[in-house]
Amino acid sequence: MSDAPDISEVYRFPVGDMSWGTMSKIIEDLVSSSTNDVHAAVYHGYDLNGAQDKACANILMAYNYLERWLDAHREKLDGEPF
Repeated sequence: MSDAPDISEVYRFPVGDMSWGTMSKIIEDLVSSSTNDVHAAVYHGYDLNGAQDKACANILMAYNYLERWLDAHREKLDGEPF
């Protein structure tokens, strides 16, 4: 396990209490924002390094949110009797 901080701690909210529909929309928004930034940098001459940094941060945040949501959902399922 890494000692690196969880980037989703910066924008921490109770992802475990969310429905899957809400979580999937958050992930879609983060990925869409990332691809739009890279597209703008490639096709419109914006800062490619900045777009890459932002895209990587968004995708890592989406990964961390998803991991936390799955952990919470797994715990909820493990606590059910059947």
